[in-house]
Amino acid sequence: MKRIEEIDKNFKPSEALLKRFPNIRFLDAIKEPAKVYGLHHKGENGVFCRFPEDKLSKMSEGIKQLAYHTAGARIRFRTDSPYVAVKVTLRSGFYMRHMPLSGSSGVDIYVGKGSDSRLVKMCSPVTVGQTVYEDGAYLVPSDSIDGKFYDITLTLPLYNGITEILVGIDKEAKLFEPEPYTFGTVAFYGSSITQGGCASRSGTSYDGIISRRIDCDIRNLGFSGSAVGEPEMAEYIASIDLAAFVYDYDIIPRALSI
Repeated sequence: MKRIEEIDKNFKPSEALLKRFPNIRFLDAIKEPAKVYGLHHKGENGVFCRFPEDKLSKMSEGIKQLAYHTAGARIRFRTDSPYVAVKVTLRSGFYMRHMPLSGSSGVDIYVGKGSDSRLVKMCSPVTVGQTVYEDGAYLVPSDSIDGKFYDITLTLPLYNGITEILVGIDKEAKLFEPEPYTFGTVAFYGSSITQGGCASRSGTSYDGIISRRIDCDIRNLGFSGSAVGEPEMAEYIASIDLAAFVYDYDIIPRALSI
């Protein structure tokens, strides 16, 4: 039987990554037992979107575009691999001069749960226009591998979308579903600050920091310059099972929006 990397070349690590992690294998990060949080469309058929696609036609041009930005989205799992890597395919190579690529298009790798989480690697494009990148890091020093299971959270780009994300672990390691969050879901509705502008990394938007501090799931519904309190948005927010709701939107009637 052929290995997945022989069938689909996207699953094959680069030579640079193989030098760092000789026994690495890539898995589809949206497949169980890993879980995707913070999105309405969670990667089905390559669609990662914060708002229902079938309702986008009624929304503003801004939301039609920004809904595909993966602000607040996370992928979580547990593994006994001593290292974790990612391979990310972005929707766009767009670059904003006032925000670092690490925030707009990067993926952070955190180990630990809740307030005990710590950043182990910031992964991002290294050049403007780059739409595919890979990177990773050891969770513990390579000379002190202990075989323990680690809670992993990947935070997705704030001002870009993705079409695919693969997670790299050791060939001998296992991957299990994540531990549940301690608290329920908190939704944040607002404009650019809520979406994450201009955070230095994908994990440092304010809602992301809150998620780690109190160990809660989040839904980031921040849309830069496009949060005007439409009835359709209110109905969607009302349909989500929430423990709390935080709003800071642009109170501008549609007729007066610019």
